[in-house]
Amino acid sequence: MKISIIGTGNLATHLSAACGRSGVQVLQVWGRNAEKAKAVAALSGAAAISGFHDLNQTADLILLAVADDAIAEMANSLAALFGKSEAQPVVVHLSGATPMAVLQAAALKHYGVFWPLQSFRSGKTVDFKKVPICINASDEKALASISRLARLLSDEVCTVSEEQRQTLHLAAVFVNNFTNHLLTISKELTDEAGVPFKLLKPLLRETVNRLDEADPQDMQTGPAIRGDLKTIERHMHLLAAHPRFRQLYALLSESIRNRDEGTGMRDEKG
Repeated sequence: MKISIIGTGNLATHLSAACGRSGVQVLQVWGRNAEKAKAVAALSGAAAISGFHDLNQTADLILLAVADDAIAEMANSLAALFGKSEAQPVVVHLSGATPMAVLQAAALKHYGVFWPLQSFRSGKTVDFKKVPICINASDEKALASISRLARLLSDEVCTVSEEQRQTLHLAAVFVNNFTNHLLTISKELTDEAGVPFKLLKPLLRETVNRLDEADPQDMQTGPAIRGDLKTIERHMHLLAAHPRFRQLYALLSESIRNRDEGTGMRDEKG
């Protein structure tokens, strides 16, 4: 399996390192910044290049590890490079939100999606074996190549439709982005009260750990699901100086109560 990587950001960096650890041959890493391209390439023993005309077209896959709004531009550039050649590499983007149609519009012969469902940070090592990879492709040949790479890197590979991937990306925003925003609010409140935010971390870990045992809707606790209006009123009073937090608290409490009433659930514990 031979691949090339277009891009030098966080995902490209983690991907190059994962390929290096898994024995996947990375031929080249392309980037506008030559120094960054060299750094990413070094993680997998690849060659760093700065011109599309230098791309080795014998690669099985070319991965577009670029920002979503740059995918179409890169795909069009690759299509122009390949021309009408029959032996074209499979071109894949790594986005959860971008439709595969942007690759089809570039008139590429074989294309698809290789989406690692994880948040990647600079300097933070990620075990790719534990990262779910969602894939899809234009044809069976492309799917076979994408699937092979995915299974070399991860123990959890899932073929998903366009609609399923879009829904997964939406759900990921709730799980990751919105959750982190709520944690940010919680830390602001504890800082203001002069109490350590770290006191909440065991509760957070326990909440996440329970996902291995039950469905989230079966684990809902708190005043909203109990119908504890007095506690809710006290909380709303505490948030008087934070109208945006107050509004969010009210919306989430209403959502929990409405869902509870719709399902008949009732948790008397938390």
